[in-house]
Amino acid sequence: MKSDVTEGLDPDMYGQVHPHETPELLLRKLQEFDRILRQRTSHETEDNLGLLRALHKCHELFTASFKIRFMRSVVFNVDEAVKMVERYWNKRIELFGIKAFSEMTQDSLFTEDEYALHLGYLRIHPDALDERGRAVIFLDPSLHDSRQYSRESMCRVIFYMLDTAFR
Repeated sequence: MKSDVTEGLDPDMYGQVHPHETPELLLRKLQEFDRILRQRTSHETEDNLGLLRALHKCHELFTASFKIRFMRSVVFNVDEAVKMVERYWNKRIELFGIKAFSEMTQDSLFTEDEYALHLGYLRIHPDALDERGRAVIFLDPSLHDSRQYSRESMCRVIFYMLDTAFR
């Protein structure tokens, strides 16, 4: 993914480029994120409806670390990061309804999601991090048995687990 912060950097063995995250870079990109966010939310569209609702109902969740995790996923291409935040909120609201505007915790899941959560189909090992400090996610397809939970329940659990891993 093209980004002004990867110019002249060599890709790693997976072809990914990791910019040097200096305080100056983070500040500049956060300011750019906020500017683009204001532009994209200056009027309501089908794409930004969930984002507008989230900004109104739970603005406190839009922390610097929340924004940075989206920017990292697109190597600081801020326009793409803001679009990703739009899609994130649309999906979060689709899956969780009004609970989407609360902090994501195990308690915020629906009671019918308990079985899918404790099944262990998707796990984050608390002590396993890769060399860059990222969470390691385990997926065990042998535990997938949709007779015990709904598709929606497993989708909520997977969304929650991935949201937790990316913090």
